[in-house]
Order: sequence, then C-alpha cells, then structure tokens
Amino acid sequence: MPKKATAKSAAKPAKAKAKASAETKSAAPAVEVKQHGGAFSVRENKSAEKLRNLSEAELLHKQRDLSDQLFRLKFQMKMGQTESLKKIRDLRKDLARVKTIAHGRTLGLEPTGTEKK
Repeated sequence: MPKKATAKSAAKPAKAKAKASAETKSAAPAVEVKQHGGAFSVRENKSAEKLRNLSEAELLHKQRDLSDQLFRLKFQMKMGQTESLKKIRDLRKDLARVKTIAHGRTLGLEPTGTEKK
C-alpha cells in the first residue's frame, strides 16, 4: 500500500508543475512575433527576391516553364528513366514560390516588379 500512495503523490506534483509552466508560457511569450508575418513579408530568400523582380508576363512564363519541367521529370520518373527526386522537390518549391508571389500580387500584398533597379 505505501508504494501506491507514493506513486500517486509523485504524479500530482508533476501535473501541477506542468500546469504552472503552461501558464507562464502563455502569459509572456519568449519570442517576439512580427506584426506582418507570412510569406509576403519575409525578404531573406534570394531566389524569391529574384522572382519578385520579374514582371507579370515573365512571372507567368516562369510558372509555365517550371510546371512543364516538373511534368517532364515526373513522366521520366514513372517510365524509370531518372531517379532525380531532389530535382523534383526543388522544382515543386520553385513553382510554389512563383505561385505565392503571383497570388500576393493579385491580393495587392506584393509589389508589381515592373520597376527595374
């Protein structure tokens, strides 16, 4: 009997500690949150910056080109001609970047990219 009592008493303080730590975490966040977070405000990605400088027509052409390349690689992979999974992953990420920037422009959250530096 004494062993059960100690196991229960040991479990109760652990739950109390977990509750206390959860309350302190929610009260004061350790990481500062940016006001304008999301995919449209982060400007640290070099490949995305290159895409942001393209015009609407160039961005649309890039999207078509990437989707065509992705289709060809997927087709080659199904036929057993290639094993380049990394290339497919990179193409998917680049295509997602292009689509994100194009969507941001339609929402008015991205600059148009027609201005040249």
